[in-house]
Amino acid sequence: MEAGTSFMNARGLLHFDAHFQNILVDGRRLYFADYGLAISSHFDLSPAETSFFELHRAYDRCYTRSWLVNRLITALYGYERKEREALIRACAEGEDPPDGPQKARAILSRHAPLAAVMTDFYGKIQDENRETPYPLEAFRRALHADRSRRRSQGSLRLEM
Repeated sequence: MEAGTSFMNARGLLHFDAHFQNILVDGRRLYFADYGLAISSHFDLSPAETSFFELHRAYDRCYTRSWLVNRLITALYGYERKEREALIRACAEGEDPPDGPQKARAILSRHAPLAAVMTDFYGKIQDENRETPYPLEAFRRALHADRSRRRSQGSLRLEM
């Protein structure tokens, strides 16, 4: 998913809904589907839309990693929203994930800080105020930390 969203983003397309239910597979490749929320720098954008596009350039990277963390926690531990969010916050603060497959635990540890920012943002939008500002700086810090952890841990790939 990372390679696919990076490919789209590098060509001026932000998907805004890249998760496993919007991926088709043929046994060798991933195909992204459901472009209903997508925006492209090649569209005839107003100045406000151009600003929105620029502000959200890293959204797909943040969203896909956060979605993966949330789904792994649900699949591995069966946690519902409150338990899942508590575990994300705990891992973001440096606690080790509970027992489970080492690769999955490494993914949780690596991406939890970013997932915590996204989860908090979505929680505020859904439960508090729909006009909650987009936490761009928090995402930038989390992405920077994510890259640092990736260099120190080496690259992990999930195989299909």
